[in-house]
Amino acid sequence: LTTVARTAAHGGMPATGWNQRFDGVRGTLHLPPGHRLIAVTGADEAPGTWFERWGLWNVFGVALVVVFVYWTAGRVPATIAAVALLLTYQEMPALIWLWGNLLASLAVARAAPEGRFRRIAKVWRTTSFVVLALALLPFMWMQVRFALYPQLETSMPWVTSAVAEDVGAYVDLQNIAPPMPALAAPALEADIQEEPAEAPADDGVRYRKSQAQSVPVSGLNTVGVVQRYASGTRLQAGPGIPQWSYHAYEYRWSGPVEPDDTVRFIYIGPVSLFFWRLLGVVALALLFLWLARLSFGGSWRLPGMPLERARAGVVLPMLFALAWLAAPAPTLAQAPGTPDNDLLAELKQRLTEAPRCAPNCAELAEARVSVDGDRLEVVMRVNTLANIAVAMPHASDRWQLDDISVDARASLAMNREGDSSLWVPLTPGAHLVRLAGRLAPAESIQVAFPQRPRAITVESRGWTVSGVNEGRLVSGSLELARERGAQRLGAASALEAGAEFPAFVRVERLFNLDLDWTVQNQVSRIAPLRAAVSVEIPLVAGESVLTPGVETRGGSVLVGLGAGESAMSWSSGLPRSETLEVSLEEGAARTETWSFLVNPQWHVEFEGFPAVMPERQNAPSWVFRFIPRPGEKLVVHVTRPNGVEGATLAIDQVRYTMDAGKRSSNHSLSFDYRSTQGGRHTVKLPPQARVTAVRFDSEPVQLRPEKGELPLALSPGKHQVQVDWEEARDIGVRMRPSTVDLGSPASNVWTTVRLPPSRWSLFAHGAGVGPAVLYWGELVVFIGLAWLLGRSTLSPLRFIDWLLLGLGLSTQSWWVFSFTAAWLLVMRWRERWQPREGVARWRFDLVQVLLAVFTVIAVFTLLFSGIRNGLLSAPDMGVEGPGSSPDAFTWFNDQSRGVLETPAVYSVPMWTYRLLFFAWASWMAFALVKWLRWAFHAWQTGGLWK
Repeated sequence: LTTVARTAAHGGMPATGWNQRFDGVRGTLHLPPGHRLIAVTGADEAPGTWFERWGLWNVFGVALVVVFVYWTAGRVPATIAAVALLLTYQEMPALIWLWGNLLASLAVARAAPEGRFRRIAKVWRTTSFVVLALALLPFMWMQVRFALYPQLETSMPWVTSAVAEDVGAYVDLQNIAPPMPALAAPALEADIQEEPAEAPADDGVRYRKSQAQSVPVSGLNTVGVVQRYASGTRLQAGPGIPQWSYHAYEYRWSGPVEPDDTVRFIYIGPVSLFFWRLLGVVALALLFLWLARLSFGGSWRLPGMPLERARAGVVLPMLFALAWLAAPAPTLAQAPGTPDNDLLAELKQRLTEAPRCAPNCAELAEARVSVDGDRLEVVMRVNTLANIAVAMPHASDRWQLDDISVDARASLAMNREGDSSLWVPLTPGAHLVRLAGRLAPAESIQVAFPQRPRAITVESRGWTVSGVNEGRLVSGSLELARERGAQRLGAASALEAGAEFPAFVRVERLFNLDLDWTVQNQVSRIAPLRAAVSVEIPLVAGESVLTPGVETRGGSVLVGLGAGESAMSWSSGLPRSETLEVSLEEGAARTETWSFLVNPQWHVEFEGFPAVMPERQNAPSWVFRFIPRPGEKLVVHVTRPNGVEGATLAIDQVRYTMDAGKRSSNHSLSFDYRSTQGGRHTVKLPPQARVTAVRFDSEPVQLRPEKGELPLALSPGKHQVQVDWEEARDIGVRMRPSTVDLGSPASNVWTTVRLPPSRWSLFAHGAGVGPAVLYWGELVVFIGLAWLLGRSTLSPLRFIDWLLLGLGLSTQSWWVFSFTAAWLLVMRWRERWQPREGVARWRFDLVQVLLAVFTVIAVFTLLFSGIRNGLLSAPDMGVEGPGSSPDAFTWFNDQSRGVLETPAVYSVPMWTYRLLFFAWASWMAFALVKWLRWAFHAWQTGGLWK
């Protein structure tokens, strides 16, 4: 049971929706991005909810941290810690260990006596703060990002599947997952006979007849029930099913579920989750700062540490964390020398490649069969074109070979595992193969020829041979029957007694209650195993045999199964009636199975004995299956309920793409639909649209719109329509696709807007799950960071300088900005560094060398990775989202009423960015010269070299 539902206002929703008691129920609730399931009331368990994820160990860990904060800092910090951990613990449980480590270091540093142990405890405390800060910064950053852009919570927000899979009557369902109950309507698609496109809507639907006659009754569940519907019948296509799965929560009952049991889902939406995440981030930051101030004093610095160094201890971790976030993820290279799957597949194909002459590499030109008493000899003339193993005649374990020769020389023979066939390897050319052996004491033996010879001659003594007609093998096997007079008295008792068993068969009847009622009958042999069988099978009242060649007598069918023949089948017709009776008489030498396939236009009630579970419960059509005992009778009451009007067209998926150009834009609209009735359908396009192509199932069709209305002739079944058109309009700051009306509700709507390389995209918005432009959020965070850096005495730049530096590099790489900022801060430290007397010369010289190398790398990084890329490449606005890229913006809507939502993308010409960046690069040239002069003076402070 898969459920997508909102919590009912009062009383919840039914647990099952059935007026029947269930032994066990489980379900799945799917929620879109920005939603979180808090709890499920009414169900026995829902392990994925926020409430049930709190185990005793988790609660103990959070309580332990809160108690330690209370003991260390007081009541207010403990309250803040409780709020922070309750809101954020489940997002990253591993952080609880870092909080525990920090509190342990605080306790040890506070209780340690003066001396070396206290100094070690303080180093541990400082390290714990730094490690926790490096872990909290990216975590809080991602929490804020998820609060603003819920669609970025997972790398793959949903998993789309093929919409409206063809689960019709003629599809092999062995390798296809069973359809959902709501998708039962598409099962009719394979049975629909396509009408001409110009057929009017009220002409009814024509269907082709079911091919159940050629399918064994044992495979009933793999064929469809629907043959056709009466003229004028309107079949419901059902709605298009949204194919998304963002957050899936399972819930279940471990015991019986009554019909009146209910379930209620308690969840929060995007607004509540936004404040949830922000409150958790703020509480974490307050707790961290409170503990830092408590540990390092009111000024947040270690005893004896200058204020500048204390601030640097806070700013530098933030810069390094920012650089870590902006750095690209490393890629793992494959181990050299390991062959990939394609190479292995190619090697396997070479090793197992068949000869070029396959499958005609061998021919059995002639066969001479000689059977005398208990000896059977087969001599064959075989022509081969390659080194190949040829299948030889065999009789299973009833022919024990003692002589196998090729061209009068003894030869090898091979038996295939799990099979009784015999194979003899031969070289190219003409060969004479001889097989001889002793026959088992059986009454009848079948000699099977896997490859039928061109000509065959048979000589027999004491045996009757059948299966040969005018020197040709009729059915691929010889039937040898021992003559009674030729049986030796000593061997008579050893012969098979199969013919002594009375005839016993299995009868399977398939009642197909469709527009025309039919019965498919199949009689299978049970005993004797090989001898001929002749039985009479009674017909159902009113049954008329339709298969030619089937002999009837007195309301029964005369069934004759020859030696080796396993089954016989025929089809019949039944007249419509309100009551249908089927019975199995006492003492019948047969077993019967009755299966009923019922068209949805009929309602049946069975009286007599209960049905059994069908062989395949997940088949497209349900089968009522009965296995009677002798003397039991089944009465079927058939009525036809009144039909319910419904839509005959369902649009399962829509793809709407707009490629914006400088003077015109190209649009493409494609949609997949299911229709149970052919007819005319109109799609409303923009009035200024100039249609360039219309395709039905990838085949071009000559159609043109009239006053913006494009008439489409829809065919029954599942099809795809694609319409391409152009619109003459200039590209502007705001670009949005033109309004399109499909004229019918649709599901799974994808809308994509592509901009040319000559545009600088700034912002995008629209309904549904769409892209996120992360640059503006990052810019707000950077402005706050630049303001803090400008107020720090460790900073060599003013706020305006930091702001200009970041604005230029932000559209290229935050990593370059972080590297440049680290270089400036390090050179500021070098300017104020006063080496103590007695410092080793090699240490001073090593610092000078490292600073020189750092400066060269920073300058080259700024010039080539920052300025050069900015002048030559496009800006990176941080566009992320499912199906989106810097020049393509994609939105997904699970449903539409017909008029497609039109999102908007805001952009300006790329020359605007080029001009602004060139102005920034000009300022950067003067600023860099100034910074290099200052860095050189700072580098030589206290001397260049010792």
